[in-house]
Amino acid sequence: MFGSAILEVAIGIVLVYLLLSVICTAAQEVLETWMKKRATNLEKGLRELLNDPNGTGLVDMMYNHPLIFGLFKGSYDPGRTRTWWLTSALPTYIPAANFATALMDIVARGPVSPAAPNGPQPAGELSFDSLRAAVDNSPALNPSIRRVMHLMLDSARGDLDRVQANLETWFNNGMDRVAGWYKRNTQWILLGIGVLLTVGLNVDSMRLATVLYQQDTLRAQVVAQAGAIAKDGKPPNDGKKAFAALEGLNLPIGWYVQQKKTDPPAVWCSVREIAPHIPGWLITAFAISLGAPFWFDLLNKFIVVRSTVKPQEKSQPEASKDPQTQSQQRSTQGPVDPRGAAGGTAGGTSAGDAGGAAAGAAGGPAGGTAADGGHDDEELDGCDCTVETVTKDEELPAAEGGVV
Repeated sequence: MFGSAILEVAIGIVLVYLLLSVICTAAQEVLETWMKKRATNLEKGLRELLNDPNGTGLVDMMYNHPLIFGLFKGSYDPGRTRTWWLTSALPTYIPAANFATALMDIVARGPVSPAAPNGPQPAGELSFDSLRAAVDNSPALNPSIRRVMHLMLDSARGDLDRVQANLETWFNNGMDRVAGWYKRNTQWILLGIGVLLTVGLNVDSMRLATVLYQQDTLRAQVVAQAGAIAKDGKPPNDGKKAFAALEGLNLPIGWYVQQKKTDPPAVWCSVREIAPHIPGWLITAFAISLGAPFWFDLLNKFIVVRSTVKPQEKSQPEASKDPQTQSQQRSTQGPVDPRGAAGGTAGGTSAGDAGGAAAGAAGGPAGGTAADGGHDDEELDGCDCTVETVTKDEELPAAEGGVV
């Protein structure tokens, strides 16, 4: 049986992982603000989608189009995005409708010149026929994108709105790949932050599990805190509050401080002292990389399981109050007093003997069975039979007749 103590230890460990994940997510968001990985991945995805590796062709035209240029501040410089951080605030998200409309406008009317944005532009209403005629003559399109535009036009069957819908679907499919890049990069960043945080705070999962299992009071406090967090219905999203909650748990987390000035710093410990913590550190760092939503969902499931297991441990099975069940239990237990059993057996040898009947009534189930004419208790209606009046032999009427 999965004991409640082990379940509570698991709840405490999951709570620690949840709080550490929130802290790591907050640190990752700080790095994202500086590195701008979302914008970098989006720009990289557009280069691959539009077959513009250097970002100087169609990608540059897209970022300088009014529908895209209004989504960020500054200007687009393809050379800056090749570094591992951005110096301009490129957009982290481009709506699919903006992309499709901007691409059709660039193909039909040409790119917007950054040098003369208010200069004369080709007039005329954008239609299906004008777009098809411009695909073969547009200098902005490379052969691969021209082929894609032909496929979009052919599948639309003369409907311009259908062309735009096809371009939006093509863009969304490409952005799904970009989302996968960002997710993998975030996973590695969280793992790196998790390793630093785990070693810096000395969060050993194996040691935490041992302490929580041995100390009932501490375990109860941690479980109560976990229940309060789960009751909110959403995971905490503030790194400072998560760190304060982690300190309030009073768990064996952190490095020991110096007791005396002459003692060496506790951080500078020997390899022999660090080696036992390495497995626990690796477990903690890997668990943190899974993210706060994962551990919050798991915490809720453990809380639900604990709420169903705990009442069953407190309640004990009660004895049955059914008279028939009690009678059957007494019949299966047999006579308690050996003298009663002997008397019952002796009294049951003669059904007409009054002494045997009295002895059978006082002696136990065996005698009562014989006195009742050889019937078992199970054949009765379940009621207890009690002999109130005993007829002596002298009071019996004289026998008449006989056996022929």
